[in-house]
Amino acid sequence: QSVAQLPAQGNRRRIYRGATINIEIKDAPIHDLLRIIADTGRVNIVIPDTITPRVTVRLQRVPWDQALEVILASHGLWYRREGNLYRVATRKELDAEDEAEAARREAAVKSEVPRPEVVPLNYASAADLKGKLDGMLSGRPGSKLEVDERSNSLIINDVAGNREQIARLALS
Repeated sequence: QSVAQLPAQGNRRRIYRGATINIEIKDAPIHDLLRIIADTGRVNIVIPDTITPRVTVRLQRVPWDQALEVILASHGLWYRREGNLYRVATRKELDAEDEAEAARREAAVKSEVPRPEVVPLNYASAADLKGKLDGMLSGRPGSKLEVDERSNSLIINDVAGNREQIARLALS
């Protein structure tokens, strides 16, 4: 196992931990090269037949995960990782998938109806917290924050994401 660092976007550094690989290939189909990388990294790589670049590389003692990223990026490709499965596609396709997923999530949140959740408090006063947490509500019709003074509980009536966030903050 080797650890290599590569400057990443922003101030973060990407750390590569894959086994090192030595490759010297001239004008080879990218499918063959990715098969070698998959064997070294003991991962599965899925690449559509529509992706057909030919690759010439000479890599010495490079972590396989860094080699994968550099080779894909040099051809306008990238990957999505799920466990030990890497699905390769063009950046344009992956970006379109990301946008579609974001739109689906946004539509799901917009269509969600606020539901109530009771959060009993032990050490804080529900009445005191209500004023501080009111600003975290989504503002959707029906979203509100109420206090049950008898049980010192907050009744959060909002969409799931906001209920979760308000409850977490109230209990911390």
